[in-house]
Amino acid sequence: MNKETKVRARPAAITLTPAAEARIAELMGKAPEGAIGVKLSTPRRGCSGLAYSVDYVSEEVKFDEKI
Repeated sequence: MNKETKVRARPAAITLTPAAEARIAELMGKAPEGAIGVKLSTPRRGCSGLAYSVDYVSEEVKFDEKI
């Protein structure tokens, strides 16, 4: 816990395998101009109500977690 802000550090939402890191590096190598990363999300879709989505990001959003 940070004594100055009293905010407890949270564990990462996901852990990337070496293969996942390589795939993200490959995607970033093909990224459109201005992309600063990729965003992994679970929009509501499909039979289970969730799907996985990978999108390029061109600007930071306040509550996005960076890993």
